[in-house]
Amino acid sequence: MKLHVTQFCICIFCLFAQPVNAETLTLKDGTIINGIIKSIGTTDVVISTILGDLTIEGSKILKVEKLTNDNLQNDKAANSLLLSTPEQSQPIPDIPEPTFYEMHVIEKNGWGFGATRGAGELLNGLSLFYDLNYSESSQFHFQLDSNTREPKDYVTYLNFGEAVGNGTYIWTTINTTKLLSTYRYFPYSNSGFYVGAGGGLLKSTFKLISISTYNSVLQDYDTTKYSYNSQLTGVFVLGELGWQGKDGFFFHISFQPTVLLSFTDNYDVNNIPNATTYKNKINDIHDNQTLLHQIVFGIGWFF
Repeated sequence: MKLHVTQFCICIFCLFAQPVNAETLTLKDGTIINGIIKSIGTTDVVISTILGDLTIEGSKILKVEKLTNDNLQNDKAANSLLLSTPEQSQPIPDIPEPTFYEMHVIEKNGWGFGATRGAGELLNGLSLFYDLNYSESSQFHFQLDSNTREPKDYVTYLNFGEAVGNGTYIWTTINTTKLLSTYRYFPYSNSGFYVGAGGGLLKSTFKLISISTYNSVLQDYDTTKYSYNSQLTGVFVLGELGWQGKDGFFFHISFQPTVLLSFTDNYDVNNIPNATTYKNKINDIHDNQTLLHQIVFGIGWFF
């Protein structure tokens, strides 16, 4: 059978003609879609492929690339998915940035650490935390704190009327550990602001490291006279007010007002020697264990 010149040209055109205005969508899960973008909505992109029109959520798109004739000739897999008769193409869209709510669904887990600053005489410390996004607007937060009051030295002279005399040296420390969890609510889809509430457990140790006789002439300490420690355990409730980043590497800040509901404490004021005029000060330092308000600064990673 003979082919006319016109029929031969049509066959060649059908075999080799490829669409010029084609795009490739790369999704965040690694899926690649080739076709012609037909429309761009506020949240969705519609792309036409040989399999039909597909609607893709904008938050799932990682990048958009425009295919050239060279791309099409070298990519047989892409050619098989492209429409053979493309209509007018759309410009490459600007993919909208995901909202906080959308990222809470995409990246559900977050780990991190931070620094804490407590109330009163207390307490600088470190914090470890884990965040679990329960829904687009809610999150469960778990936190472990270890706080230490920096030791303070007190020296008081017993012989106040003399330039030279013996005195008392006092060294106190407080170590506090808290394990807590809160439920956080994010009221705005385009903001990391949140409010929350929860509770936790407290363990705190008060130590009077030593009381020694101090000689102001030799500027040295004699043998240790006395040491004392006590332990406080309790249950507390807290509120939260803060802000948190939304994806990948993030920063957060939180204010955590706290109320101690119940506690047991074996501290006995009578065990603090009367030899020092700083006895009232020591009692105040001990009582600060019940002041649990703090501010937390943290960094972490959502995945």
